[in-house]
Amino acid sequence: MKPFSLKSKIVLFSSMVFFVLMPLVTSIALHYFQHQFTLSIEGQLFTNVSLLAQSIDQKLASDQKTIHEASRNITDELIHDPSKAETYLNRQYALLSLFDNGLVLFTPEGKIIAETRNKPSRTGFDLSYRPYIQETQHHKIPYISEPFVTTQDHQHPIIVLAAPILDSQGHLKAIFAASIDLLGNNFLREIVTAKVGQTGYFYLFTHDRTMIMHPDPSRIMKQDIPPGANRLLDQAIEGFQGAGETVNSRGLRTMVAFKHLHSVPWILAANFPVAEAYAPVQTAQRTALIIIGVGALVVATLMWLVMRYLIGPLISLTDHIKKIASKQDDSLRVKIPTRDEIGELATSFNFMMAQLDARKKELKQSQELFQTLADWSTDWIFWKSAAGKMLYISPAVTRITGYTPEEIESFGEHFERIVHPDDLELWLKHQEAVGSGNEDLSPLDFRILTRDGQTRWISHFCQPIFDEVGSFLGLRGSNTDITDRKNIEHRLTHLSLHDSLTGLYNRGFFDAEMDRLAGGRRFPISLIVADVDGLKQVNDQLGHVAGDQMIQHAAALLSSVFRSDDVVARIGGDEFAVLIAGADEESAVLAVQRIRLLQAERNLKNDGPKVILSLGVATAVEGDSLERIFRLADERMYKDKKRHKSMTQGEDV
Repeated sequence: MKPFSLKSKIVLFSSMVFFVLMPLVTSIALHYFQHQFTLSIEGQLFTNVSLLAQSIDQKLASDQKTIHEASRNITDELIHDPSKAETYLNRQYALLSLFDNGLVLFTPEGKIIAETRNKPSRTGFDLSYRPYIQETQHHKIPYISEPFVTTQDHQHPIIVLAAPILDSQGHLKAIFAASIDLLGNNFLREIVTAKVGQTGYFYLFTHDRTMIMHPDPSRIMKQDIPPGANRLLDQAIEGFQGAGETVNSRGLRTMVAFKHLHSVPWILAANFPVAEAYAPVQTAQRTALIIIGVGALVVATLMWLVMRYLIGPLISLTDHIKKIASKQDDSLRVKIPTRDEIGELATSFNFMMAQLDARKKELKQSQELFQTLADWSTDWIFWKSAAGKMLYISPAVTRITGYTPEEIESFGEHFERIVHPDDLELWLKHQEAVGSGNEDLSPLDFRILTRDGQTRWISHFCQPIFDEVGSFLGLRGSNTDITDRKNIEHRLTHLSLHDSLTGLYNRGFFDAEMDRLAGGRRFPISLIVADVDGLKQVNDQLGHVAGDQMIQHAAALLSSVFRSDDVVARIGGDEFAVLIAGADEESAVLAVQRIRLLQAERNLKNDGPKVILSLGVATAVEGDSLERIFRLADERMYKDKKRHKSMTQGEDV
């Protein structure tokens, strides 16, 4: 049998190396990519769940506070007159827009006094067995119930927010409650309408596995996830918060994330099917297999052609040696190594080349993997050398700032030119910490100005890089666009402090300012209480839209009189109050006169219902109780209102 030629051996060996090492290197790279990809998806999934949970907590807390504030307006007359109470509840349009299952007023024993949206009337109906009644009776504090199926005609699952109404001695004299329909169109609806990817979803459940909200309405109020059916859900019930991969109760492999709510003992979860999550990885695997197959054919063909060219001189030398050997002249003979020695030499050489080739391919794969991750990242990633030169800036910088990576690089040490002026000092302090060699740098949130002048928030994180001997190699970091998150935080803060109809401060903020100023030293403090006259007649004759416009006109009138640091608040349906720190009685009286003057001018210029404000003013000096001064201003306002009524009746006569 004729032995393989050296050319054939080299081609065969090279092909075998390719077939073995290339799949191995590709497998390692894909495994690393999948691991990092999984961590990224789990992190994003948990972030989304955390933000949605925070939004739900804030809304529940806001609604609970709203019910508590509204309960203070329930008078003894309403408690003892079901007919008046029902009329009053049905006119609480703001509350009814928040609580789509209606409002209920209970006796201290848990019997219905009056309610909305339920005919025929259930006055006297005993609901004392409900846990929210019992909890409110026992603790005398606002309470959010667990979900349950209502006895109302629609028999939907609901949750109830209850608040106690106490007398001056702290005894319970009534219970005010509002309920939310879990199948209705309310803020909890965003849980089932929000999507994770194309097929992922969110759901909300209790510690006893009762489903509160789910995209499948048939699962609401069911305990259809038995222990052991979903490993991570079982851990979440025990206290786990985070993300991971599991098999859900329907046998589907999913990525899940869990977050516990703070305001109620509920758990928010997100499901993201693994098949959809890993679709990019599977595409990369298929592409890699195609590349390996095509590459093997190309490599084998090229190696055959190349080796044919390279082995030519060796073949010539072999022929020459054969000719010399045929002369039988020992002095001219060239010692030819044995077949084993040639094979060993060829094997060693090819092994060395294969190792070098494998390392180059591995390095290239790593570089391409890093480049792919960096270039496709939504974060603006950078790498700065020890000398301060930018070695790499990811393309995401253009999406965030409007500047190209080359333009950002050209800024050099003058990056502060795009930092918002209000955050420049914060940025410079961070730069000092970086320059001092501090290895424990915390993330920094600050604003930048984009190319087109927009303001964007970014979260900046960087870390110094050192070699094995501690020499400084440079700085690596990332900038994440958090503008949307900041905007949401600002909007939520504004909504928690301001009245939605007028834009003025709400009752909660006004009470907080009262408490703050009461303990301060900015006396004298003046209080003006205002009430819109004739609002009920406008509502009855022209509709509540006209009534709301009258309230807005009154709010605009008050806002035009006072300074930006004065607290102008809407404290009730048609009631307003103004806190003026540092203003004596004379200044407050002048302010009231300005209100009346602007009121008269406005009513002369504008058609439609006149805006008439009944006003009361009182001033507190150091040592006075602001609550007493508020009551005094309120009493004076009611005297002014009576005066208006008597004048109006006189005109009618």
